[in-house]
Amino acid sequence: MPAAHKSFMAGVKYVTGTTKLRKLRGSEHEEYLWTILLCFIYLAYTSQPDTASPGLIGRWMQSLVDEYGEPELTAGDPDEETDEEAAEYLDRVKKAAMFLPGSPWTNAAWTADFVLDFGMRISKSQGTYMDIGDEEIGEDLRYVVYLHV
Repeated sequence: MPAAHKSFMAGVKYVTGTTKLRKLRGSEHEEYLWTILLCFIYLAYTSQPDTASPGLIGRWMQSLVDEYGEPELTAGDPDEETDEEAAEYLDRVKKAAMFLPGSPWTNAAWTADFVLDFGMRISKSQGTYMDIGDEEIGEDLRYVVYLHV
């Protein structure tokens, strides 16, 4: 999924102004990006031909689908009121989509239900803040998501 990776990172740059991890860590974007990444990977993974070898990321996504269920992907009604929290996520997706037509960012599956019921549910239950600091640098909290296959 190298093309999907490039598309995701290009979207991150349009949304946050950077792709540098050290700038994203601990920023207001970090938790949003984990949720959006899970949704993005799902969309990229499910758009792969069945003949493609799933690889580590594909196996990870399949294990998440096995555990959390297949998300319902239905095109959203643009006039439908969106939950405030979901709107924050979808605003970021829409911003990336404006700059990357034809990419997974423009997929009609980006709805409040998809983001909240799939991406956020997984990132909240599989993710946590972890202190990876030491005596020299002190506390260094980072949001991490557990990868299991």
